[in-house]
Amino acid sequence: MTAGALARMVREAPQPDGGHGHHPAYQVLAHAVRTLILDGRISPRTKVPAERELATALGMSRTTVTAAYDLLRREAFLESRRGSGTWTVSTAPQPQPVLRLVYGEADQIDMARPILAGPSSENLARVLSEAAPLIAAHLSDAAPGRHPAGLPDLRAAVAEHYTCRGLPTTPDQIVMTGGPRAGMALATGLFCGSEDRVLVENPTHPEALAVLRSRGLRLIPVPVGAALTSAFLQSVPRLAYLSAGYQVPTGTVLSAESRLEAADAARRAGTWLVADETALEPALDGDGPEPFALGIPRAAADQVIAIGAPTGTPEAGLHVGWIRTTVSAAAALARHQAATGLGGSVLDQIVALDMLRRHDTVLAERRAALRERRAALETVLARHLPQWSWRSPAGGVGLWADTGRTGAAALARRAAGAGLTIADGSRFGVDPGSFDQRLHLPYTLPPAVLAEAVRRLAAV
Repeated sequence: MTAGALARMVREAPQPDGGHGHHPAYQVLAHAVRTLILDGRISPRTKVPAERELATALGMSRTTVTAAYDLLRREAFLESRRGSGTWTVSTAPQPQPVLRLVYGEADQIDMARPILAGPSSENLARVLSEAAPLIAAHLSDAAPGRHPAGLPDLRAAVAEHYTCRGLPTTPDQIVMTGGPRAGMALATGLFCGSEDRVLVENPTHPEALAVLRSRGLRLIPVPVGAALTSAFLQSVPRLAYLSAGYQVPTGTVLSAESRLEAADAARRAGTWLVADETALEPALDGDGPEPFALGIPRAAADQVIAIGAPTGTPEAGLHVGWIRTTVSAAAALARHQAATGLGGSVLDQIVALDMLRRHDTVLAERRAALRERRAALETVLARHLPQWSWRSPAGGVGLWADTGRTGAAALARRAAGAGLTIADGSRFGVDPGSFDQRLHLPYTLPPAVLAEAVRRLAAV
């Protein structure tokens, strides 16, 4: 990393205590570099500039930079070898164990999983009642074996859903799966071998990381928002995993230009590009993201494997999702799915078909609830934890909160002992211990529950 590049990143990094405290210059510099490492914007084993070069680029004394580097070496964020230079460490330091407090399990608030309430029992009973003859016909006819790509009516509905959003799609481009995670497993199982390189955003969805790690793949992290062309061409990965919607956990969205850049880079590198579209909706402010392949030239779009799911199915406990890709790739995936058993059940697919047909109604309900709850969470956070910072996302289901200091994993363990389950930043990072100043705080619970959750969090 050049001195100029690091200097620009340091100037943009958050200040200690939100800029309200008074700290020596070397501590401010060390805090900025530490934050960049924990946030994944400086990758492990990156060579940082020499002290004299960085001092010149920042317009500060070499003594200040030396003191900052010394502090970061003591904290195990940097390591140096005489005559060779200074690097960031291979993994971020692990937090120390903390005392766990005792708290009643019955009163535990779970903020680790962003789940909204599912459909009412009356509505679900109606769906099942109306679908009973169809379910019976499919089950008695052993239809799952004849439809390895999924039920034809549901595939047609998914294809129409894409077409209505401006991306012409035919049913034979759709493969129904047993959910987004099953879709990831299906794609990696067909297109990747053990030890293949996979490019992945950092931070990213922990379930995607779990699938990739279970396959024994070599993960190449790229900071969220970074330029993608050089990353593709330098690593030449077999597959890349990118979020096409509101990125989990940051809530950011790939621009149309970034989608085009990623697709073109994947084409040139010969890389399959898995675009996670499960968080395309709901948009809470303005227009939502577009399907990944929209507006991308055919040659590049042929490398894209889009993974999606009907709005509301996770809350309903349904294991159903889909893959949209080329006709030939869809056929290969369907054959692989028939051999591996990763498809969704007939019952789940029939219920999902009803939910997809009521898509606009379900989406409007989700949007109204999430807008109210996002505002409630931000209000109570500002009241009880004013030193924390976050960017209010235009969609998605959670805040990527910056606590302003390391120790988020330890804070999560203490919170668990006080009746609150939360997801610390390390769950979303490629490298162990990364993002240890971050928490992902979903706003899917009712406002009163969110208020109590933040009171408990502030107390610990």
